[in-house]
Amino acid sequence: FRDDAIASYQRDAATGALTASAGVTSTGVPDLFRPADVVVSPDGTSLYSIGGLQPNGSMLAFVRDVGTGALTHQQTLRPGVDGVSGLSFPQAIAVSPDGQFVYVASRGSEGIGVFRRLLDGHLEFVISYFDTPAPGDVFDGIDFASAIAISPDGRFVYVFGTELVWMQRSAATGELSLPQRIAAGATGPCELAIDAAHLYLATYNDNGAARHSALLAYDRDPTTGALTLLEEKSDLTGTDSVDGAVSVALSPNGRSVYVAGYQDDAVTVFTPEPGAGSSALAALAVLALRARRR
Repeated sequence: FRDDAIASYQRDAATGALTASAGVTSTGVPDLFRPADVVVSPDGTSLYSIGGLQPNGSMLAFVRDVGTGALTHQQTLRPGVDGVSGLSFPQAIAVSPDGQFVYVASRGSEGIGVFRRLLDGHLEFVISYFDTPAPGDVFDGIDFASAIAISPDGRFVYVFGTELVWMQRSAATGELSLPQRIAAGATGPCELAIDAAHLYLATYNDNGAARHSALLAYDRDPTTGALTLLEEKSDLTGTDSVDGAVSVALSPNGRSVYVAGYQDDAVTVFTPEPGAGSSALAALAVLALRARRR
């Protein structure tokens, strides 16, 4: 973010060790300014970055060499050009599992931008959805949108703003249905992680006396997309090391949930407690803390 750069590392598949390789900076790509999030397309041939964190944010498309990871700047999209909207203070970006559409959650726009991904990786603006102050606003809940995730089957898009919102997605057009929403209990820096049956929200609200951090685990109905809260791990429930929970990630098998605690200088892993039962719901409802702090 502060270096106006995207760093690239080669990963040793056997050890996990990282070796720096060629990334990109604003010296070579002047449009690259304050990148806030990056995502790689499912086929590995494209990388997309959002940045600016200003009223006129931007989204950059890069061609990615699948062998070396090297990036070549391909396209820059900005509000007001070619019909683009919904890029004011962009916060998070996601690509649909089929690789056909890219979605951007923007805090300033209080909305979601939808872009079609063409065969060569270029992006084409489709539509934006906004949380407007007008009476009868049907997209209420996506104001201050700062996290976005798409279900593995591509059927639903989840966004966290002032509330946790989910919408059905058209695979053909990329467009979204009217949202359903539930209160999540906090606002601020956050991140979503999702698998076939669950969704996790790491959120951190540092608002004086109202300061509150949490990892929220939800059961996810794969048919309707509906969420049911299973568990909250937070400072209020006696869980140490999640103060400043700003990032969450899942292991590939979904059996471990990792949370970065900004204020606690900690990374905590939550795992199902032994003997909790064989069903995913029962196991997630009794998440147990397994942490080592240094």
